[in-house]
Amino acid sequence: MPAQTIRAGEHCFSFQMDDFRRHCLLEGLDSIGLTLQHDAEISRFEQRIPDFLS
Repeated sequence: MPAQTIRAGEHCFSFQMDDFRRHCLLEGLDSIGLTLQHDAEISRFEQRIPDFLS
């Protein structure tokens, strides 16, 4: 696991971050990126929507 510290010259600052936020930060994911990870499932769901509802 990457260290949760920021170094600036001789100063070192520690911080805490929950697992989900850490995952998003390290993977460069925002809300859209998270959603696009489920693109195949979303497409399968949309194919099941009856024509009269679309």
